Amino acid sequence: MVFEPYNEKGTTLREKGTTLFERGTLLPPPVPAPLPKPSPTPTPFIDLVERERKDAIIHDTHAIFEVHENPSAKANADPWYSRKKEEQVTEYSQLIEVEARRKGLDPDFVKAVVWMETTHGWYDEITGLVKEPKTIRPMNIHVDYWKGLGYSRNDLQDPMINIEVGAFLLAEIWKRTKDPTPEKVATLYNDLGARKVSDYGKTVIVYYRSRPWLPPPPPPIPAPLPTPPLPTPTPYLREHEQENRKAEDSAANRNVDYVGQYCTVRGCTQERAEKIDQLCGQAKEWVECVLDKIRGVSVETGDVLPSDVANALDRHFHIDVQVAHGIGIYAAGMLIRNIVKVFEKMKLDFNGGMIYICETGKWNPYCRQPLYVHRINPKVVHICPRFFDEIGSELLQRVFLLHESVHFASRLPGAPNTIPGFSLSEVYRFENPEKYRKLSTYSALRNADSYAHFAWELCEPGTFVFD
Repeated sequence: MVFEPYNEKGTTLREKGTTLFERGTLLPPPVPAPLPKPSPTPTPFIDLVERERKDAIIHDTHAIFEVHENPSAKANADPWYSRKKEEQVTEYSQLIEVEARRKGLDPDFVKAVVWMETTHGWYDEITGLVKEPKTIRPMNIHVDYWKGLGYSRNDLQDPMINIEVGAFLLAEIWKRTKDPTPEKVATLYNDLGARKVSDYGKTVIVYYRSRPWLPPPPPPIPAPLPTPPLPTPTPYLREHEQENRKAEDSAANRNVDYVGQYCTVRGCTQERAEKIDQLCGQAKEWVECVLDKIRGVSVETGDVLPSDVANALDRHFHIDVQVAHGIGIYAAGMLIRNIVKVFEKMKLDFNGGMIYICETGKWNPYCRQPLYVHRINPKVVHICPRFFDEIGSELLQRVFLLHESVHFASRLPGAPNTIPGFSLSEVYRFENPEKYRKLSTYSALRNADSYAHFAWELCEPGTFVFD
């Protein structure tokens, strides 16, 4: 509608046969500029076949996995072929909890999957004698199926990497599953092409709820028996009571442990015990120094490592972050995080109080080395006379002490070492420097000397020479 004002005579311009537009005194309203179109949200791919689902995880693309409920699926938590003694949840419980929380998963859910895979999928112990197994426990990662993630068979044989990859797959499946539930995600972990919940998924939920890896509750404590009356002391006991107490005190004084600021020492002279406590504190400082330099660094997000850290990683673990690209960047980041875990565990051990026992060395076959550890006795290091008699440098004594502490990394009491001691594959840098330089990344990550000399180079660079 055109606006038609009245003139001074009360007639409109239309009555005069012209309008403001026609007379040119009123401009037409401006045409508004078109609104910018919002950027389109990528449409997720739905109802994918198994190969497409796998590609979505490997290449990190947007997709929705549909899995329907299945009332006919049945759990089978105790089949005839299952072997509870093969479970590896207890052995790697701490690793599972760390990786599950890092990926935003319930640790009990990941433990339920590991329980299922190790108690039902142990048959590789038999078939592996004939041919190389396709999957590797504890999470039964299929080597060829998931080779697109960039991990080799040797990588997946390391429990730390194996559990981290398994938790990564569970997390990736969870975020792509429509209306995710533990049974749906477990079903897809077992069969990525599944369209409905399987018996596998139902069985995992039984373990998830019952948590069979927990120890049984202790038996009830019986009521105490009535205490019989004490016999009346004889005159002889009263006469020699003071002498008996002196003898007991003297024996106790000979066996008193030396409790220092950083550790406990048994069986040593006062002077040597104080020396060990001092070395323990210095080794702890190295551990904290390493963590300050590499903890929190993420090469996947573009963080640039300082040159000294990058050189030390390449020299002792053969991780070259300067040339890594693509999936190699993610793999390098995961390996660095595994190294951080070892030093974090050592810090916990030092804070909790290590125990050092001085051995005489006589008739002790283990004392061919300056120090040694036993698999069955965690957090205890045995020190032989060679440690004091043949290693004159305080700096080298600190390296040897840290070497033994590495053997306790990523393990629980009574469980095998992730970084074993007295292994045929263990390489000492001083004894065989050429072989040390040629270690693979996988072997270096399981070699205690690699961690000790890595810490030495980072924290005492002025005294370290890599010959």
